[in-house]
Amino acid sequence: HPFLDTVGEWLRSPWGEAEIPCQECHMPRVSGQVAGARYAAYSSHGFLRQRDPQALRRALTLEVALRSPELERGSELRASATLLNTGAGHAVPTGDPSHRLELRFELVDAQGNRARGTSIESHWMGREVQSTPPFTQLSDTRLQAASSRVFDYRQKLSTASKAGRFTLVVSVHWWAVAPERAKKHELDEQQVRVQVLEQRIPVPVF
Repeated sequence: HPFLDTVGEWLRSPWGEAEIPCQECHMPRVSGQVAGARYAAYSSHGFLRQRDPQALRRALTLEVALRSPELERGSELRASATLLNTGAGHAVPTGDPSHRLELRFELVDAQGNRARGTSIESHWMGREVQSTPPFTQLSDTRLQAASSRVFDYRQKLSTASKAGRFTLVVSVHWWAVAPERAKKHELDEQQVRVQVLEQRIPVPVF
């Protein structure tokens, strides 16, 4: 199995079947001065890259739903997030198997502090491949082209919490390498992580 297979992912996707080329997304048409035509549109050679937040936002769509519009202290908040690959003609993340995609849930109070009794909950997507030939693929939990995945969230809010306006923050992050690998190599999180999407859902607590 190829160690890097972005082109193969595209060939097997609805984009590949429809013969929509990679350049359609990675070399979008822009206007500017070119030989013979001052404002003619041409294909940008800036190339959208997987680390580019703009490219990542074009690739993914995030939908969040709460089971209840309000929450009582001591009760359980239940929500679901649907992450869709709506704009990439390949898996996300693609390329180097070290890349990871994280979907993160966090409930915060009016001051932005994590709600009592709750914790950050992360769901990880990626591909595990042996680093030596024949590069056997061990697992693949990435978001394939034109696919979606639902993630459920359940956290119990402490009875010691004060009533008020809380916020469920659901965010999506692209990682060049997994956090544990970044820590091992003494890489700062900001060097390897790109925030792609975020939704903030108000949760009244009484």
